[in-house]
Amino acid sequence: MTDSKTQPPAAAPGSLVWEVPTRLFHWIIVLLFVVAWLTAEDEQPLFLIHQLAGYGILVAVLFRLVWGFAGGRYARFSNFIHPWSKVRDYLRNIFRNRQSGSVGHNPAGGWMIALLLALLTATVISGLFVSDDGIGGPWAVFISPNIAHMMEDVHEGIANALLVAVFVHIAGVALESLLEGRNLVGAMWTGRKKELEDDQPESAVPVAVTAWRAPLILLFSALAIWAAVTVQ
Repeated sequence: MTDSKTQPPAAAPGSLVWEVPTRLFHWIIVLLFVVAWLTAEDEQPLFLIHQLAGYGILVAVLFRLVWGFAGGRYARFSNFIHPWSKVRDYLRNIFRNRQSGSVGHNPAGGWMIALLLALLTATVISGLFVSDDGIGGPWAVFISPNIAHMMEDVHEGIANALLVAVFVHIAGVALESLLEGRNLVGAMWTGRKKELEDDQPESAVPVAVTAWRAPLILLFSALAIWAAVTVQ
């Protein structure tokens, strides 16, 4: 009998799909969004926390945009932004209770990621122009006080649209997890995704991403956003 202590640890199930930077981006965005939503008050110190969370979201979104071209295979936009015909076929298959066989983001989920990134960007950028009783974003000085005051409604409206998109995204993740028997939330935590029969074997190995690429992109993103919000 083989001693269990001498046996190697079992490998995590599924293929490695999401590299560390992609996973960190996802959960940092979740955290910053919750913080920004809970501190959306026109008073100190909550507004300061809200503002810092917004800056953090801008840094994360800029990082993700660059990472969409420089990251691993499944993090790249070219991997999950598909023609609408492919999105239509995917949705038809889902409603027929068929598995999608998507290794990374499915065709519909890919466009949802793009929508969430766009709404996140629009929400934070509109917030940079908001001004109300001397409290507001750093770009409010570039527009008239009346428009800066109106931007508060624009900022809130886009934030509400973003919240709706977040709930749709969560519902889509839950539906795909249920129909395909894959824990997608867990996959975004561990990086590993259970393979299906329709998965392409050659797609199960992510492109190697050097360890220095993500920190450099993050540094670039932070400096770019710092320069943008401190310009007067």
